Amino acid sequence: MAVLAVVGRTNVGKSTLFNRMVRSHQALVSEHPHCTRDRLIGSGRGPFAGHVFIDTAGVGPRAPTPFDGALRHQAETAIREADGVLWLVSAVEGALAEDQDLSGWLREFGKPVLVVANKAEGRAFADRDFDLTRLGWGLPAWISALYGDGLAGLAALLTEHFGAPGPGAGTSLVPRIALIGRPNAGKSTLLNQLAGEERVLTSETPGTTRDAVEVQVERGGRTWILVDTAGVRSRTRRLDPRDQLAIARSLATIPRSSLVTLLIDATAGPTDDDARLAAATHEAGRPLVVALNKWDGLERHQKTCARTELSHLLSFLPPAEPVPLSALHGSGLGDLVSAWSDRLEKAAAELPTPQVNRALAAAVRAHPPSLVRRIRPKLRYGHQGGRNPPLLVIHGSRLELLSADYRRYLTRHLSDAFGLGGVPLRLEFRDSSDHHAWRRAAPTLSRGRVS
Repeated sequence: MAVLAVVGRTNVGKSTLFNRMVRSHQALVSEHPHCTRDRLIGSGRGPFAGHVFIDTAGVGPRAPTPFDGALRHQAETAIREADGVLWLVSAVEGALAEDQDLSGWLREFGKPVLVVANKAEGRAFADRDFDLTRLGWGLPAWISALYGDGLAGLAALLTEHFGAPGPGAGTSLVPRIALIGRPNAGKSTLLNQLAGEERVLTSETPGTTRDAVEVQVERGGRTWILVDTAGVRSRTRRLDPRDQLAIARSLATIPRSSLVTLLIDATAGPTDDDARLAAATHEAGRPLVVALNKWDGLERHQKTCARTELSHLLSFLPPAEPVPLSALHGSGLGDLVSAWSDRLEKAAAELPTPQVNRALAAAVRAHPPSLVRRIRPKLRYGHQGGRNPPLLVIHGSRLELLSADYRRYLTRHLSDAFGLGGVPLRLEFRDSSDHHAWRRAAPTLSRGRVS
């Protein structure tokens, strides 16, 4: 399949077009410049099926600030990885001096380039063909990424310029691992270390990552899709609107992932924000691996304190051993990948019915349900009802009288019995006390009449 890099100045509509071609909201869209920072990769859908697109940050002048230089480096990497370039320009502004500089820059790569004039609703600016052909890449394609005008024609031009599309990608069974945490916890550094390259931007400045960037890596004999997310912090009302949107995108990544890795800065210690992220993961039914980053910078007593604080903070979850590591130096990555495999195996494990019933009986013997109005609920038997996350169906009578505390007790006891730490266990209660109620409620026939 042809891999095409979408490049251009800031705010010409690259992310809007990217979302249109892959039919998703993967890339953040904003009127503010530099909303996109890392390169995003997506497979085309609909008329763009068979092509792979790379969204890039806006390319600035050749003498940029260090941050602009990092953005330009991301765009350069995308172009080198691509088979061709979709160069977006503004139909409203026409060819600017900055576009002339970009034209010379693109020639350095020796890749085929298709100029796309965006924001041309109804081709209102089609008389500017000559203005844009002065860039030296032929006639442009006139589109409106916002309203969808001209996209069918653009898809046809892709075949003309870059060859026929390949077969569409099939359904992927590769596990998706979401990396979540507070700002500056080391999520991007960890992804780069696992990928073996500077795949996403890293900085000491909080909020550097905004998009949810997906990267496929090979580790531990398996293929993983890692999803780097923006740092999540409380009091989002005080943040830039782009950061608020990035945090919402990070939280939406949790239920769409196979497993979640909560990265905690061990030097700063766990916080309430970390507990909220762990709770959101548990409620979404996703397996959780807690990683203590920057572990190599702690003294022995600090490590003990960090483990104790984390245990108290996440006491509402079944106990699971955290993974200490250093994303910067690469220590502990093997333990992290092993924890991923372990959690996924537990989430898909088969729980035999005899073992479920023995564990259930042991839980009831150790702590029977309380009497409610002189009635004690009876838990008779249980069996597995689903996987990912594991679901146990428990049958009995008057189960509606079970308190929330007792339900939590059963969940923790059964989770411990099967060693499901880090994997949420769901319980479904089915009351069989009214199993024959339909007979009592049914009308009886007497001498041909209903009584």
